[in-house]
Amino acid sequence: MTPATRWLPIVLAWAALVVGGSVPVSAQSSQAPLTFRGLRAAMTRAGADSVLVRHGTSLRCRPTREPRIEACSAQATLDGQVATLTVSLVDGLVGIALVSARLPAEQVADWHATLVNAYGEVDPQRRPGQESFQWIRARQMLRLTVRREAGGLVASVSLLDGRLLDSLPSP
Repeated sequence: MTPATRWLPIVLAWAALVVGGSVPVSAQSSQAPLTFRGLRAAMTRAGADSVLVRHGTSLRCRPTREPRIEACSAQATLDGQVATLTVSLVDGLVGIALVSARLPAEQVADWHATLVNAYGEVDPQRRPGQESFQWIRARQMLRLTVRREAGGLVASVSLLDGRLLDSLPSP
């Protein structure tokens, strides 16, 4: 092996880091945008509303102290269960979306399997009474969190856009 070929994998990894923002991880190799039930971070309010119309609801929004942010909410039926949707719009784009529902264990397993099939297997993060799975792509994050509460499991899916959130002033 020549010195040039010995260093080639290291140079390629650094090039991927500089150009792509992160070194590819085999468990997260998919480049598909992070979405859940049609919602994705950084989509327009009109786009979010069109997704929610398919779920039989729409966003109700109100201004916040920060003029660039609107706080929005909705309730929808997803997979036969009532789900609560909370959205923070930044300049009319989804900065944060949170979908939360009390679900039977089989449905939680279906949500997890759908995300793994789309984005790859990830190691769970465990805390007492809670487990979460996180995927990151192009400064966006999707996290499935499952909490054990009295009366069953509560699953939530968070979608965040780092660029939009980083553009906000410090609180």
